[in-house]
Amino acid sequence: MKKNAFTHLLAAVLLCCSLGSLSAQDLKQSQLSISYRLSHLTFLDQQASPLIYQANLNGVAVAYEHSAPKSRSFINFQANLGTALPKGIGMREFTFTGTDFYGETTTTKLLHAPTIYVGQLEAGYLRRLKTGGTKSIFVGGTLQNWIAYSDNIGFWSTMGINTASLNAAIQYEKKLSPKQQFKMGASFPVVAIVSRMPYSNVISAPERGNFEAFFTEGSQLTSLHHYQRLNLHAAYSYRLSRHWQTGLAYNFTWLHYTHPQPIRVLNQALNIQVNYLF
Repeated sequence: MKKNAFTHLLAAVLLCCSLGSLSAQDLKQSQLSISYRLSHLTFLDQQASPLIYQANLNGVAVAYEHSAPKSRSFINFQANLGTALPKGIGMREFTFTGTDFYGETTTTKLLHAPTIYVGQLEAGYLRRLKTGGTKSIFVGGTLQNWIAYSDNIGFWSTMGINTASLNAAIQYEKKLSPKQQFKMGASFPVVAIVSRMPYSNVISAPERGNFEAFFTEGSQLTSLHHYQRLNLHAAYSYRLSRHWQTGLAYNFTWLHYTHPQPIRVLNQALNIQVNYLF
C-alpha cells in the first residue's frame, strides 16, 4: 500500500516538473523578420558642405530575435540608399563649355544628384526588469555599427562616417490581445569609436588602401561629451497563424558629433514587416 502511494507521489512530482519544463519551453520563441524600409534622412556635414541635405531612402532589413521568459536577444541588419539633394535647392545642373581640337565650342551638362548609402548592424541582449499582467519592461545593452557614405556631396566632396558604439537600452512590451503585440524602446551610446574623413576631407595614403586609411587615420574613441545619439523605436505586430506574423515598425535616430567639423543627422523610417515564428 505504502509502495503504491510512494509510486503515485513520485509520478505526480515528475509530471509537475515535466509540465513546468514544457511550459517554460513554450514561452521560448525565435523570430526571423524581413522588412521593406522607407526612410527620410536629413543631415548637415560641415566637413563636406555647408548645405543641409535631404534624402528619401529605400532599403531592406533582416532581423533575428530570440525571446525567453526573462530575456530578449537579437541581431539585425539594414541597408538603404537614395539620392541626397540640398534642402530648398534640389537637383542642380552644371554646364561646362570648352574648345575641342578643331576650335569648335563644346557644351557639356551634368546633373548633380549624389547617391548616399546608409547601413547598420546591431546586436543586443535585454533582461526582464519588471512584469505585470500583459506588460513587461526589459533593460540591457546593444552593440551598434552605423555607416553613411557619399562621394558626391557639395562640389564633389566626400561625406563619410562610421560609428561603432556600446549602447544602454530599455524596451517596453505589451500584449494587446492573443494575436496583437506592441513594443517600444530607446537606446543611447555610452562609449563609441567614430571614424570620419580627415580635416582636409582627402585621404592620402599611397602605402595603404583608402578603406584602411579611413579607419586608421580618422577614428576617435569618444563618449557623450563629443558624440550624442538617440535611437527610438516602436513596433506593432499581428499574428496571422502559428508561424506567420505581419506588422509595422517606426525608427527615429538623431545623431550629433563635433570632431573635426560638426555633423548632425536626423533619420525617420517606416518598416513593413513579415515575421516567421519558430
